[in-house]
Amino acid sequence: MRRFIPIFSGLVLVGLVVLPMIASAQLGATTPSDCCRIKKDITISGATTYDGSTGNERTGDNAGKCMKGEVVGWQEGVENVDDMKCTLKGREVDIDCPTIDWGNFCLLNTIINITDWIFYIFVTLTMIMAIWAGILFMTAGGDATKIEKARGMVIYIVIGIAVAIAAKIIPGIVGGIIGG
Repeated sequence: MRRFIPIFSGLVLVGLVVLPMIASAQLGATTPSDCCRIKKDITISGATTYDGSTGNERTGDNAGKCMKGEVVGWQEGVENVDDMKCTLKGREVDIDCPTIDWGNFCLLNTIINITDWIFYIFVTLTMIMAIWAGILFMTAGGDATKIEKARGMVIYIVIGIAVAIAAKIIPGIVGGIIGG
């Protein structure tokens, strides 16, 4: 079990370094794009968002909100927000949710993507560890070392579940900080 801690810590560190790089990678682009495609509905209070097809400011329940699947961005020098376009993964696309606060929307979108991956990975690992700990308990046959090993795994299962839950809470905290 003592070898497991450094290996597990190393995997977490690699995940925290590699996943953000994968999530923000832009294939075929030589410069960062000024837009992103939203994976989940995101609302940021105080942000002014427009409907990309009509050019009207979003009000009421849709004020400061960009919906799942929309391209969020802003193009300087374009008078009509319904004419705004950006380059996303090497293709020119219409901006569906024009906003000057596109950076905050894209940041929150990236954080949601990364924490979703962390959540899925930790839930999967804890399920595998729980099954393995159960097998150890059942096959221990009174062997104190196997029982202690299985009990030690339960501690790591609880830690894994705590990290998975924290991964789901982090976007809400970041959203609160940037105005969500």
